[in-house]
Amino acid sequence: MFRSIVPGMEDETSLQGRMVICIPVFDDWECAIELLSRIDNVFSGLHYRPEVLFVDDGSIQPPPKEMDVKFERITKVGVLRLIRNVGHQRAIAIGLAYICENIPCKAVVVMDGDGEDSPDHITKLIERFEAGNCGQIVFAKRSRRTEGLLFKVLYWLYRWAHYALTSIKIQVGNFSLIPRKLLPDVTSTAEVWNHYAASVFKAKLPINLVPLERSRRLHGKSKMNIPALVTHGLGAISVFSEIVSARLLVATVMVGVVLLLTTSIVLSVQFFAGLAIPWWTTAGLGILMLLVLQLFMIALFFAFGTLQHRSAINLLSRRDCLQFVRCYEEIRSKS
Repeated sequence: MFRSIVPGMEDETSLQGRMVICIPVFDDWECAIELLSRIDNVFSGLHYRPEVLFVDDGSIQPPPKEMDVKFERITKVGVLRLIRNVGHQRAIAIGLAYICENIPCKAVVVMDGDGEDSPDHITKLIERFEAGNCGQIVFAKRSRRTEGLLFKVLYWLYRWAHYALTSIKIQVGNFSLIPRKLLPDVTSTAEVWNHYAASVFKAKLPINLVPLERSRRLHGKSKMNIPALVTHGLGAISVFSEIVSARLLVATVMVGVVLLLTTSIVLSVQFFAGLAIPWWTTAGLGILMLLVLQLFMIALFFAFGTLQHRSAINLLSRRDCLQFVRCYEEIRSKS
């Protein structure tokens, strides 16, 4: 199923107009199929001829076998079917690994299949991609979200927690364009298995951002509930586990030093100045010191565990994704 392609060995002239659109899908075929016509319309004004690859993340509803539409620019629509549901981010990782090994192209566009990543914005990504000499990963920087108030509040809290733990601001999602020559770098990053965008930032690959508003979903409701969103957020933070462990360790030490100084001052006032200090003050400070000590030990073990994990052999999507692929199918056109 997989054939080895060495980046840089393909005929560059033959790849100039080839682009792959990678779209993970879980049962959202109505939205995904509607996207095809919009993608085809967008590329009618571009010199690229796209191939669309749907990554079927273990959908309960099978993908369609045929479509009642004929495309002008899209050359092929394929479905990479996985053996089971592995999650949105891992489906992206497997799709990118498959493209890296099997589909020669100039670049790859990663986008969601629900319409919230507008096909009309692909033009903006390509413009920035070509302006950067085709050597940078171009991400859509989210300037506005369209979700409800609860989601926006939770998302704001998540962004604050992410920045506090990693010192990195969240500005992007999955919507992006990857140059062919950087695809092996992305798929050889172990962290891409947990979170695509975060792994790119951690790997310090060349990045360019384009401010784009997030569109509304085409049909139905999102299958991402609160637990799934929390898991998604923790996956992004886990990519920076080394930074998180170090910051937690430093934070507990700083809090411990402040409490130790405060306790010393209180005891000094009580024993040397002769002032009466309520008994619960010293007792409370002692309890806080014990709690901080416990947090310090937890942070210390977490830091050592994270550093120990660096020597382990990690799963790489480019090397190990074959075991998650059931088959590749092409969607035919009736016209």
